[in-house]
Amino acid sequence: LDRPAQASAAPVVAAAPPAIAVLPFMDLSEHRDQGYLSDGLAEELVSRLTKIRELRVTARASSFAFRDQPDDIPSIAKKLNVDHILEGSVRKSGQRLRVSVQLVKASTGTSIWSETYDRELTDIFAIQTDVALKIAAALRAELTPDERTRLHREPTADLAAYELYLRGRHYMVQFTESGFMQGIKLFED
Repeated sequence: LDRPAQASAAPVVAAAPPAIAVLPFMDLSEHRDQGYLSDGLAEELVSRLTKIRELRVTARASSFAFRDQPDDIPSIAKKLNVDHILEGSVRKSGQRLRVSVQLVKASTGTSIWSETYDRELTDIFAIQTDVALKIAAALRAELTPDERTRLHREPTADLAAYELYLRGRHYMVQFTESGFMQGIKLFED
């Protein structure tokens, strides 16, 4: 018995999740002494975005290698093999914080989302959560209830301890003996 030829179904290939790199944020504070805070904010965003299964996030070490690099966004994105770049800046004055962030589509170098947050320093965790949620929405990444819960989780209720932690981490990643010693002291504090 002859059977009619069946059209072979093309295999369904799942689209790769959007790839994003978070560049180090610029410290635009008056005395340029908030590098620990701008780096810490960018690192926390890497951590939060990594919790979203529908995103592929470049590691901190790879994206931070472009600190103070003159490359343009499309060039950096090509080197990191990502579709999108998140860049930003931080200004701190007393207990006030201004964080500006911009999500850029790498192929065109155009902004697809941006926001400026003018808040009290105590709102830093809310800013991190909001940025992660807005990026997920801009990239059409659906979040599970568990992912939403993890994104809203604050690492500590003690802002002074968090600031010491960020300062300590800032010194530790300098990978110098004096940086390690200063970092340890701040972690102990």
